[in-house]
Amino acid sequence: SFICPEGEELKRRNFNKKRQQFEYMASMKTCGRCHLLDQCTRSKTGRSLKRHLRQNEL
Repeated sequence: SFICPEGEELKRRNFNKKRQQFEYMASMKTCGRCHLLDQCTRSKTGRSLKRHLRQNEL
């Protein structure tokens, strides 16, 4: 998993088979009350991160 700048865990939510990537997301509830939201993401649904299945090998 990954950690956002405020220390919250981004949990693995989805896997895109075509692109072979995982999407990690924080809950909007968590992001919605965070004072770093404007600095952290432009997304209205909260912070997310996409990583390829073989990212560690790159």
